[in-house]
Amino acid sequence: MSAQPQPKTAPRAAQQGNERARLIRLVHVGRRELNLDDAAYRTILQAQGGAASSAAMSVGQLQRVVDYMKRTGFKVATKAKSAQPVRVFQKSRRVGLSWAAGEAVKLASDPESRKARALWLMLHDIGAVRDPSEAALLAYAQRQAGVERLEWVQDMKRIIEPLKAWALRSLPAFVLPFLQRDVTSWAGHMSPAWRENWRRAVEPLLSGAPLSQAQKLHSLIGAWELISSAQKTSNGSRA
Repeated sequence: MSAQPQPKTAPRAAQQGNERARLIRLVHVGRRELNLDDAAYRTILQAQGGAASSAAMSVGQLQRVVDYMKRTGFKVATKAKSAQPVRVFQKSRRVGLSWAAGEAVKLASDPESRKARALWLMLHDIGAVRDPSEAALLAYAQRQAGVERLEWVQDMKRIIEPLKAWALRSLPAFVLPFLQRDVTSWAGHMSPAWRENWRRAVEPLLSGAPLSQAQKLHSLIGAWELISSAQKTSNGSRA
């Protein structure tokens, strides 16, 4: 009896491994290009990929992280196309901020600018902000502080505090439906560790005890991060 041909799984596994390695590299390049600090980076990984580390993600999870970074301004260079000029902000008497060809603008990377950017991306994730791009954030900064760059804002409270207030208005509507349901009905695939983190995050919101604005915002953001990680995790996987 002749031997039956074996399925060629090795080449397929190798291709998947190569693709995963490529996406991990892109995630790290995107982090550098977007000037994300560790907190903002981990928030994006949890919210979009369902894990705190790119090394723990599948190809599909990594692709969601890369796609999200692209939507927020990450430009992936390709060999198939010639280099294109990067769009930068330029002063315009008519529209205030407009796009023009030129050299790349470096994102402000100081802690307060990164905090403002993280709040902006979170507001987009819950549907409060339509455009997550750096262009939209800088347009918002110009309306709030009258300058075109975050690093030019002398008092970042003029940017951050309104964003916090916006989050306090918007997050409850996003979080409340999940608080009203049994957690196993929408996050049954998550690990016991995740459920313990969920319990700790929402306990202040459910206790009825008076909370300061800062305490309430902290709990709401923690709940949002956990909800997002549960939503982004593939069905049936553990996180």
